[in-house]
Amino acid sequence: MASENRIIKTYMSFGVPVDPSNVKTLVDLDLSYALASTLADWTDTRNLNEGLATPSEFTANNEIAFKMRKQARWSDGTAITALQVVRSFAHAKKMHGEDLKSLFEVIDRIEAKDDSEVVFHLNRSMASSNLFHKLTEPMYGVLYVRDDGSVDLSKTSGSYFLRSETTEELTLAQNPYWYNHVEKMADSIIIRQPKKHNVKEDDDDFSSDPWPNLVAMSSLMTKKITDLYQSEHFSVWNRNLDRLFFLSPSQKLATSQGRQFFQALNQKLDREKILAGLSGYHLSQQFFPPGYPIFDTEFKPITAKIEVPDAFKHRPLELLTAAGRVAGKLKHNLTEAIQALTGLAPKFRVVPLNDFAKEIAEGHFDILVATLPVNDPNIEGAVSFFFGFTPPLIPNSGSGNGDFKSRIAHARTFEEEKRNTEYRSVFTKSTQDGCVLPLFHFSSVVVARDGIDLSKVPTSDESVSFSKVRFK
Repeated sequence: MASENRIIKTYMSFGVPVDPSNVKTLVDLDLSYALASTLADWTDTRNLNEGLATPSEFTANNEIAFKMRKQARWSDGTAITALQVVRSFAHAKKMHGEDLKSLFEVIDRIEAKDDSEVVFHLNRSMASSNLFHKLTEPMYGVLYVRDDGSVDLSKTSGSYFLRSETTEELTLAQNPYWYNHVEKMADSIIIRQPKKHNVKEDDDDFSSDPWPNLVAMSSLMTKKITDLYQSEHFSVWNRNLDRLFFLSPSQKLATSQGRQFFQALNQKLDREKILAGLSGYHLSQQFFPPGYPIFDTEFKPITAKIEVPDAFKHRPLELLTAAGRVAGKLKHNLTEAIQALTGLAPKFRVVPLNDFAKEIAEGHFDILVATLPVNDPNIEGAVSFFFGFTPPLIPNSGSGNGDFKSRIAHARTFEEEKRNTEYRSVFTKSTQDGCVLPLFHFSSVVVARDGIDLSKVPTSDESVSFSKVRFK
């Protein structure tokens, strides 16, 4: 039975049924990491490492075999077999193949050689496949697939398994057989849907609601909130400026006139005014932060003067965002900045995070207002996320050099250095062409009550993994 002082209690906007192979939000990512382990993994210093399996010698230029580790066990203590790994990948491809093309487009087939060895047969060389990096992505975590093809999350390969699931609350329980299991991990995790009063990033969750002992937010805080956390001696985990706040055109604005409008916004929006009264950010005209492998050191914004087309001055623009992603002060500032250019105040439509992907796909809005992590060492994962979904978060600007999706697909046939150069060029051109509008970088922040230790969570992680939270 879980001890009361070893339970993580938090709010997350999750969807049901939970599906670790379908990762579209940070909440999806956190749940995926908790419930499923990958064949390859990262060390705390973000170096590639073995996960559930150890790569053996290359059997051919386009084949690689993985041996399951002896510690690779399901949460019921039984061994994870190679055949179960094959079934898990087959399930991911069947259910989400369109979103997972970056992996499956380089694989001819996956086979279980015996109980402990799984072989990946590729349609290109290992050097150009970037397979190891892809296999660290959480959507490729190994799931237990029943004979009827359904997934059983009460039996998992991750640090936790799903004990109960409703639309309002999830309970995860510790997997004592997890290969990275350590003492002082949480015995269980209770996740509730956010209430209206605690989904805003500028709310003081701990004062207004005593239930949670772990709260995720961003570095975009007012001084009042920062001072409160310091005075109460909460444990705080803070990444570097690794998240991007950006605007993206909907499919109905993915036109020449829509792109001109975004180019004008890029030139004329007063970024400083948008962030007035807030702290914890760095203004940027680029998608990725300095030091990232596809950050463009020679990036140049368009200098020719671009005006806001008249068509965008006759009706209020509709801005789509997820609950908790645009704090009240930021929303007010952004509204004023856009109104200064179009003459009309835009209308915000705020939807629950678990409905966000569906709303994006339906396209009944003008501008997407979103935040995403942009400093992960897995470049393939980032590129797939921005261009791989339908519709893509960054739409094409035309044919040829503006057909970003085709350019990305072609770049994946190159060796790493040349591939990164092409990726860099695509992100630069997509920004210059008005297909995406980066505004500033900020960071992820997680605050914990007394008794919880966040010191074991490296700042190289995208968020606080439940498995790395320790109890004092």
